[in-house]
Amino acid sequence: MPRWRRRSEKAATSSTAPAAGGGRLPSTRVPWSPRARRVTFWVVLGVIAASLYAVQVPVAVAVYNVPVEVVFVIVAAHVGSLPLAVWRPREASGLAVISFFILALISTGGSTTAPWPWAVPALITQVLTLAVVAWKDTWWWALVAWAGSALASVIAALILLVRMPLASSLTSIVVFANIAIFAIAAAIVVRQLQRTRVQLAEERETSESERTRRQVADERTRIARELHDVVAHGMSILNVQATSAPYRHPGLPPEVVTEFEEIAAQTRTTLAEMRRLLGVLRADDSESGVAASGAAASAGDRTGADVARGRGGAPRPPGGGPTTGTNPTVVLEPQPGLPQLPALIDQARKAGAEILYQPGTALDQRVDDVVGLAAYRIVQESLSNALRHAPGATVTVTATRDPQVLELVIANGPRPGGARRETGQLTGAGFGLRGMQERAGAVGGTVEHGATPDGGWRVSAVLPVHPGGSS
Repeated sequence: MPRWRRRSEKAATSSTAPAAGGGRLPSTRVPWSPRARRVTFWVVLGVIAASLYAVQVPVAVAVYNVPVEVVFVIVAAHVGSLPLAVWRPREASGLAVISFFILALISTGGSTTAPWPWAVPALITQVLTLAVVAWKDTWWWALVAWAGSALASVIAALILLVRMPLASSLTSIVVFANIAIFAIAAAIVVRQLQRTRVQLAEERETSESERTRRQVADERTRIARELHDVVAHGMSILNVQATSAPYRHPGLPPEVVTEFEEIAAQTRTTLAEMRRLLGVLRADDSESGVAASGAAASAGDRTGADVARGRGGAPRPPGGGPTTGTNPTVVLEPQPGLPQLPALIDQARKAGAEILYQPGTALDQRVDDVVGLAAYRIVQESLSNALRHAPGATVTVTATRDPQVLELVIANGPRPGGARRETGQLTGAGFGLRGMQERAGAVGGTVEHGATPDGGWRVSAVLPVHPGGSS
């Protein structure tokens, strides 16, 4: 099949295939580049100017008896003010008024039935020039140029009052003034619409970048809170052991007792600093807590991505758990880890997902709590992505373990009945993938993800058994 035919069929398929939500996919038409628009504009403007020049010269000679010796120069100056108005609108408006005034004074030898002082080609040229001036410059300068054009035509009519009928001259001037003022108004409206579109695009880009920054910050804050919970648990145990060691082991040398007391004091200081930092993080989100909870409560239809998550989009360990009386979204059970993976898999299966779970012996060997939490969140986010972007596809979750590293592989096949991915990327902002990479990087691991040859998606995470270890 020829390459051009394959491309056209691909474009037709992508532009007419229904979207997953029942709508239509956005058009694949490529917008014009700024260079293409600029070239097209100048080509069109050049054709218009050349056409006006080709018409205005013979009309001025044949109908108005303008001398051939000067007609080419005067008409060239008058028509040339049109493209000049794009670069130098004020100079172009002055050139247009002066050249028209001279042309009106020397074009009086023809038929008295022809419109004067505004011949039709000259009127079109002047109106277009004033419109470009209003488009490129301020509105008040366009009105000054309009008034100057009208005044020049009135002066010409008064100077040649004996030779040209005043009534017909005034009619021509009124016609020009009305047509020109409407053209100026249209150009001003177009300019305002263009400025509004540019401002909307800038505001949309700013809002999108701010939303991206906020989502990344929220993800990092959530990771910091979970790390606080894990580390604080270990530090609390260490503090209790260091404080109670002299009582559990009487007869310890004084220097050992002193060392235990220093350890207990250091752990208490560390815990206080961690609680203070966590308080700062929670204070940053206190203002948006009401809005977030309201948005979560208004979501009546849960998608597959919400099955493995708690209220408001925050990950929640499977099995529920007791909550506080002031904030029902705060779970008071331990942070999840590898032992909670089977419950997470069961939750996803209840949502209709077909999952092949192959943990091997990875769950039988203990890993650090921080590593276990990162592994749990990576599997959770991968299942959420599979349920969201490939509903109905078979998902395989594999966990392998050796003395140094824990490897997780979550792969899903293509969406049943769906088109094969061509871009190699999941649709969406990609914050889940970024969050997985940040979680793995926090413990010294790596995450790789990408499309599979059959149109599916694969996530591979390699985590050290101990945080900061080599992976």
